[in-house]
Amino acid sequence: MTAHVEVDVLVVGAGMAGLTAALRATELGRTVMVVEKAPLVGGSARLSGAFLWTILDRDAFGRECPRGDPALRDVIVGEYPRMVEWVRSTGVHFSELRTVTSGTGYQIDIVGYLHLAARRVEAAGGIVLLDADVDSLEFGDDGAVAGALIRDGAGTYTVRAGATILATGGFQGSSAWLHKYFGDAASTLLRRSNPHSTGDGLRLGLSAGADTTDAMDAFYGHLLASPLPELVPAGFVRFARVYSAEGVLVNVAGQRFTDEWRGDHVNCQAAVTQPQGRVALIIDEETHVGAASSPIATGMEAWDTVADAYAVGARVTSATTVAALAEGLREWGYDADRIESAVSEHREAATAAGVRTLGDGPYHAMEVRPGITFTQGGLRIDDETRVRDVSGEVIEGLYAAGADAGGVFNGGYAGGLSMSAVTGLRAAEGASRRSSVLR
Repeated sequence: MTAHVEVDVLVVGAGMAGLTAALRATELGRTVMVVEKAPLVGGSARLSGAFLWTILDRDAFGRECPRGDPALRDVIVGEYPRMVEWVRSTGVHFSELRTVTSGTGYQIDIVGYLHLAARRVEAAGGIVLLDADVDSLEFGDDGAVAGALIRDGAGTYTVRAGATILATGGFQGSSAWLHKYFGDAASTLLRRSNPHSTGDGLRLGLSAGADTTDAMDAFYGHLLASPLPELVPAGFVRFARVYSAEGVLVNVAGQRFTDEWRGDHVNCQAAVTQPQGRVALIIDEETHVGAASSPIATGMEAWDTVADAYAVGARVTSATTVAALAEGLREWGYDADRIESAVSEHREAATAAGVRTLGDGPYHAMEVRPGITFTQGGLRIDDETRVRDVSGEVIEGLYAAGADAGGVFNGGYAGGLSMSAVTGLRAAEGASRRSSVLR
């Protein structure tokens, strides 16, 4: 690399949002450079279930993400169809339309898409730089963001850019950032994502005076079997207890702490604040059999999660009655004397809410811990993905996409890949317009 590079658009991060932005800007005729700190492209997207889905009804989206920014919700819902057709136009494989949790969408060849995007950027003369860090942003005489200082194995150099897009995937990989925004609860989290999303986008945005969103401790994740001998990508889905919405969750004091039926991603966030960061999930045999035979979504594998837990030495116990099951939990340090009351409380609350409650035995209890996939708090953006400062003004030349852009979900969830792709497209188009004006 030379000591000085000039491009129209600089993209920091080569995950779903970053590569979507880079490819779109390339299509629009802009010169593009992508900087990625990992040794390969893809970020956490390449570890995902590859479902490009969302909730297309605005009211339903709002119910699922009640604390989310309505303006950003409208961007996701409104732009989803166009985004799908654009991704499809690349030639990547799409499944038929499927139901995915509370929405609909498609399973795609995500790894193929990510590599295709990188190849096309490079084929057009762009640069995809791996194993490189962005030390700091550069600013023009007018105060606008005008590129960045990059460091890799060859040294340090300046990249001048008409617009810069931050798309580094959130800050779940950084213990320091998690403790800043989650407090002591951060130590309870298991990371079920790539290890390189350590808050670089957040750091760079703050250095430019950016504001952050309100729910900085919101995240998407799932409850995971515990303890595990190791947590590797192959276990991110296999050991997730996504069916916790059908069970009863108790903390070590034997108390319920959430309305379980709101969903596993909500239960996971609630579990973070519980004593010792561990909770027990109680399910009946119907849920056990259903989970063993029904994958999370069509096209994915299903596992007997109870058998898996036994096989890897995670804490799991089974019994024909709740009272007998409670004695197994006592051995793990739970207040067994309160378990039957917690189950009775769940049955009453679930019946009142009109949702399924715990049925007949045998019953199974598994210890679980919260696992974080990506943070949902981040840089405050407008509906054009332009980063805003603490006074609400646009920081010229700076955009954020994917998990670096906060406020879309704020504790709910309606499809991470779709959110990343939509904001990536939006950022690319805004950055391309700006760089065109500056030419």
